This record gives sequence, C-alpha cells and structure tokens, in this order.
Amino acid sequence: MRRVLESYWYEVVEASSGEEGLHVFRDLLRLDLVIADLVMPGLQGDEMVQRISAQRPHVKVLYVTGYADTLFDRLGTLPKGQAFLDKPLTADGLAEAVSLLLYGTIWTPPWSPAQ
Repeated sequence: MRRVLESYWYEVVEASSGEEGLHVFRDLLRLDLVIADLVMPGLQGDEMVQRISAQRPHVKVLYVTGYADTLFDRLGTLPKGQAFLDKPLTADGLAEAVSLLLYGTIWTPPWSPAQ
C-alpha cells in the first residue's frame, strides 16, 4: 500500500500495530487520512481509529479488511468521512478510495504511476 500511495505522491507514515499507530499519530502535525486494518496486533484498528478521531474528528478513515461483517457488527454504519475496502484489494481500488475520501473525486496525477 505504501508504494502505491507514494507513486501518487501521497506522504505515507506507517505503523505496524494499533499502539504504534497512536504513538506515530501523536507526533504528526498534519494527518489527513488513517488507513487501518480492522484486525491488528494488540489494539484493533477500530479502537485505534476511535482514539485518533476523538482528538481529530475531521480525519478521514479507510478500513482495509477481510472482515467487513465484523466491521459493521462493531460500528454499524460508517460515519461520514469513513469507508472500507475488502481484502484482497487492488492498487487502483486503493488509489481511488483514498482519492474519493480526500478530494471527493478520483484524482489522477498528470502522469501515470504505472509508467
């Protein structure tokens, strides 16, 4: 996911667990989008998102999960500014979902990342 998003010139900061995600979040001055797997080591993705959203309610969220049923069992409907992608996902699907959440449209750079 990092390589795909960086090919579209997004700045990406990674975390390998929910706890690390919270730690990384605290150090960021700007945060536009959180991409979280529902199932993460330690703190689950939805719990991490709740804690981040409590401090920055306007941050966008993209859940990537193979457990969509569990996601909706836990959260019900997703609030505005949140979406999900089923795993396995494609590079194009990821880029389109991020663009839709951030800009409300599918943005493509003036060059093709595939070039």
